[in-house]
This record gives sequence, structure tokens and C-alpha cells, in this order.
Amino acid sequence: LYMLHDQFANNLTSSLPLFLRTVSEVTLISVEQQSYTDYVRGLSDPTTIYTLSVAPMRSVLVIEFSSSIAFPIIDRLLGGNGQGPNEVRPATELELKVLEGFLSVVTAGYIDVWKPHAKLETEIAGRETRPQMLQVVPPNEVVATISYQVQIGDAKGSMSLCLPVALLEPVVDTFGGSAYPANEGASPEATAS
Repeated sequence: LYMLHDQFANNLTSSLPLFLRTVSEVTLISVEQQSYTDYVRGLSDPTTIYTLSVAPMRSVLVIEFSSSIAFPIIDRLLGGNGQGPNEVRPATELELKVLEGFLSVVTAGYIDVWKPHAKLETEIAGRETRPQMLQVVPPNEVVATISYQVQIGDAKGSMSLCLPVALLEPVVDTFGGSAYPANEGASPEATAS
């Protein structure tokens, strides 16, 4: 799973400069396993969150962009030079709609790296700016969370993905190893079960 998401970051680093007309870099920071509640608690408020329905898995995927990167991207897509607002605020419905152009590039890259493992189709299922309003799986369900650092021109921020177990279970065998990160520090008895 780590290698798949590292490849995804590399693919975005090559495609985003053409789309956004500026130097862009996406770096994989971490791949972790945690409860859904812990993932949501770790998100800033406000932020920009999209939920995508994923076929054929009948699951959802969460993609989150921090405000520090979402607003400069929106500004670039509207012809600006990548400036964000001076105050911290949630994105408006119109801004979320504009950001969908960027989201389509991200999801196309994500679908592409998954091709050897599964043929995915995604569709936007929802938009949110407040993490506490996001409920896609039960609070204690285990999810894989992937964190990236994104630089678009002078703007730096984060992007994260949340993959519920329901999305990973049908394809876990195609990874050639575990799709889940190792439980570092866990006893052999705990990992044997």
C-alpha cells in the first residue's frame, strides 16, 4: 500500500505543474492504520473534504485538502497567482465546486495507480468543510490513512486519504503482501491473531 501511494504522489508531481501552471510537488508522508475517529480528530477545522463513492467496491474514499493548499489552488484555477484568503474560513459551495477540477486530476491519478489491482470508478458523494460533520464509517472502524505534503508554487499544505477496510478487503491479496501497515511495537502474540 505504501508503494502504491508513493507512486501516486510521484504521478501527481508530474501532472500537477501542467494543470496548475506552476511548480508543484506531492510527497508521501505516512501510511497508517487507525480508527476512523482518530482520523477525523486529526483534521484541521475548517478544511476541505470530499467523499467519493467507489465502484465496484460499494465503499467510499475520503480525500481532504487543508485550507492552506485548497485556497491557493482555487485562486490558480480562477486565473490568480495562488494566493489564499487572509483569514481562516471554510470554503463556500462555489469554491468547493471550483476545486472539483483539481479533484478530478487527483482522482484520475489515483484510479491509474490502482489499475494493476482493481478497476475503480469514483463519483463525488459529498462535500464538507467541518470534519466533525463527516460520518462515512462507524467511529471505531479501522481505516488506512495516507498523508501527503503538497506544495503548489509558494503555498504548502497537506492532503490526506482515508480508506475504509471495506475498500481494501476485496483487493488485499493483489498487493503481494499486506495492504495494512505493520503494527510497530506490537507483541508477536498480538499480530498473530
